[in-house]
Amino acid sequence: MPSPIRSEFPAGLRYAELTRLTLDSSRQETGTRVRADGFDLGDVFIVLAGSQALIEEAPALAEERDAWIRELRVALIDDGVLVQRGDVYVFQRDCAFSAPARATSAILARSASGHQEWEDEGGTKLKDL
Repeated sequence: MPSPIRSEFPAGLRYAELTRLTLDSSRQETGTRVRADGFDLGDVFIVLAGSQALIEEAPALAEERDAWIRELRVALIDDGVLVQRGDVYVFQRDCAFSAPARATSAILARSASGHQEWEDEGGTKLKDL
């Protein structure tokens, strides 16, 4: 299975020319809030350095069907991409994912639709852009 994390970035990529997307969410059980910023390039989704991810995993990650999310998060931590800062993880560098859903699931520590969670500055969801 190909890695959901991409180490290569498209040559000549200039963020200023792209629509910046934001994910702003919280875990109801703990009240922890995270914010992440990124760009959808079609074949790759980039989460920007400084973006936050929830530490506490959703209970469903214990289920086999969502084990890939836990494995992805462990890989991000082991690679030094995610580092704990207080009650959240923080992306230490820009990180490219193979799909918006993979980025979103890594950030929210649960299965999630990237096209539903990410929005542009006007509040338009990624699925509607």
